[in-house]
Amino acid sequence: MFKTQNLTIGITFLSYLLIGLNHGILGVAWPSMVATFSVSLDAYGALITPAVIGATLVSFGYGWLVGRLGLARVLIFGILVNTVATVFFGIAPVWAVSLSAFFFMGAGSAALDTSLNTHVATNHNTRVMNWMHAFYGVGTTLGPLLAARVLLDLDSWRPAYLIVAALQVVLAVLFIATRNHWVDRDGAEADNEEKAKMPLAKTMRLPAAWLAFLLFFVYSGVEVSAGQWSFTLFTAGRGADTQTAALWVSLYWASFTGGRFLLGLLPERLHASQILRTSILLALAGMGLLWWSPQIWVGYLGLALAGLAMAPVFPTLMSDTPHRLGRAHAANAIGMQVAATGLGIGLLTSGVGWFAENMGLETIGALLFGATLVLLILFEVMGRLQQTSASA
Repeated sequence: MFKTQNLTIGITFLSYLLIGLNHGILGVAWPSMVATFSVSLDAYGALITPAVIGATLVSFGYGWLVGRLGLARVLIFGILVNTVATVFFGIAPVWAVSLSAFFFMGAGSAALDTSLNTHVATNHNTRVMNWMHAFYGVGTTLGPLLAARVLLDLDSWRPAYLIVAALQVVLAVLFIATRNHWVDRDGAEADNEEKAKMPLAKTMRLPAAWLAFLLFFVYSGVEVSAGQWSFTLFTAGRGADTQTAALWVSLYWASFTGGRFLLGLLPERLHASQILRTSILLALAGMGLLWWSPQIWVGYLGLALAGLAMAPVFPTLMSDTPHRLGRAHAANAIGMQVAATGLGIGLLTSGVGWFAENMGLETIGALLFGATLVLLILFEVMGRLQQTSASA
């Protein structure tokens, strides 16, 4: 069992690296995509919307899906759908094909994301959760560098996605080969599936589930908006060259990686609320520097600080889900949280793009600061709700 757990942990790390690699490409590739498809800068919202719809449908239905198919089949479904969709996106001849491909990329990613988070949250500790999400940071760090290199060498963004698709084929083979290993710590997948059959309606009646939904919505929008739009802000708005801007976007994602690896090394006794409060406050300071930026290097440092500060937020909140809401609600709640993540990425990130297009690129920093402030407020409300529930 120990060797089996190590094998599945290794595959979860690789999975998150590839998810991050795919996500990290878009920010650097987007200006070139705008030229390829002859669309406006704020068409990013139109592109991300199908992915959000696909991810939301799968995420909200995840408890039902895994309860009937089992975790292993959902993982295989997710990686196969994502791989085929990534190929079609990479070769899309027209904008409409790109939109269709993004729908299935969103659905496939959500199946992977929710399954992996559920597996780790119910079978492993916070350290493994942080390290898994650190590998997402590895991917998002490499993604901008891969996209920039492909653009410089091949003058096209398309090969970057085809490279990712080829790597996903390897991951699909690994999931198929280990399909009997994705079980609960005690080896009882059937028991896990029974827990997953908790009606979604019961979970949705919990106020704590919706507060967590809002937290993940805002957090994910802030995280991805900073990575997506900072490249455009630095180059088109502040005159940075492509390689320098891509480097600092990569450092933003790299700071996530370092922060999550370091957090995984810290003692388990550290209280989650202390980690989260400190993280969000430092992220607020970083976004303030990005917005203020009297010199361009101040904005660079602010972006890196924000990335480092936000590193523990997502994995810590996700890992705490079974404790916060109970194991019976975990699959449904994690599905809701992944759905909120997709919606936050889609709605908030495209909203920042709309403001940047219509009100100037410098609004990006202001919006990121404001959204991080909202995140802090939501976190404090969640803390008050938990205190009230504990004393009741």
